[in-house]
Amino acid sequence: MKKAAALFLLFLLLSCKNSSTSIIYIYSELPETSTIINVFNKNNERIKVTLTTEINESDLVIYRGQYKDPPIETLDLKKMFNTKIDRTLFYTDLIDSIYTNEGIKFIPLSFNIPGIVYSRSQKNISNIIKIEDFVNEDSVFSPFWNEEFILWYFLSNFPELKLDERLINEEDFTKIKSMINRVYESKKQWNEEEFNKKYLHLSPIYLLKNNFIDYYYLTLREYNNLNKEEKKILNFSALENNGLIIANDYITYVGIRKNSKQVPLAENFITWIFNKENQEKIIADAKSDVNSPLMFLGELSTLKEVSQYTIPDFFKYSYQLIPNPEMITSSGNYPELWESLRKNVLLPLFKNLKNQNYQQWRNSQEEYYIDWAKKHNK
Repeated sequence: MKKAAALFLLFLLLSCKNSSTSIIYIYSELPETSTIINVFNKNNERIKVTLTTEINESDLVIYRGQYKDPPIETLDLKKMFNTKIDRTLFYTDLIDSIYTNEGIKFIPLSFNIPGIVYSRSQKNISNIIKIEDFVNEDSVFSPFWNEEFILWYFLSNFPELKLDERLINEEDFTKIKSMINRVYESKKQWNEEEFNKKYLHLSPIYLLKNNFIDYYYLTLREYNNLNKEEKKILNFSALENNGLIIANDYITYVGIRKNSKQVPLAENFITWIFNKENQEKIIADAKSDVNSPLMFLGELSTLKEVSQYTIPDFFKYSYQLIPNPEMITSSGNYPELWESLRKNVLLPLFKNLKNQNYQQWRNSQEEYYIDWAKKHNK
């Protein structure tokens, strides 16, 4: 009898142990992460995920940015990726870009694409557009979207940005300036100074809706954030150059913190999130909540089938927005501290490019770059 009671007690202890819930922690500053966590926790009994603001206590990290600028040191995921995840499910170029000499530190989860928005009533354009397609005498080119647009043009033509060459040489400057001149020279009857006086204080979306301008540079994520009424009026087309659409220079990545004590459980989470059916659940959950981002985390999923078929099934308006997989290319090889470099050097430079010759441009480059380098001890 005592033996039977002891065996029964052992059975209860083992049952309790097997039914216990393990907790893993994700560090992320993205509000969209909460949708992922909610769906994961609904569909998993043994593992629960909790969001943490303490990066050094986390097991996983989800961030949006550059591959070279992660918020924390992570484990090499190459072995896990090659054995537990099917790489053929991904956009090829996005996955090729994560293999380094140190292995795979992060896996891309979602990505953004560049484009233009325009009035549906004024234009009838395909889902892909080249710069030549909308530079013409009749279109009004908004003067205060130039720096973002020029940055896109620069990155799509010169993806290898090297700091030791002081950013942009004379040949590259000439190519960029030629494109900008082509845009402005096509406006024979357009007075930029007069336009700025009247409209510069107004939002570009307002100007588009009221047909004051024809086009405005916007990313797909930004277009998704427009309200329903604005999307009824405005359409989006992806921008391509040389037959390719360059993924925006901020991609969403997921990785495992190097000092995590829950590595097997964190790997379970990663294999779960890179599953088509699970991403469908995340998208369905987002659609049912008016406060959640549209599509997949407001962007396109790095899983081809999810972006090509699942997203259009859930969001009919997105059917015309999604390019062919063969056109998607990686975001280039940008330096460390890219976000700061982008904001404090490149965008201010491009804002003034139209009215400068190369020597003026060179002087501005030196001034911006030296000031930036001092702040970052470069």
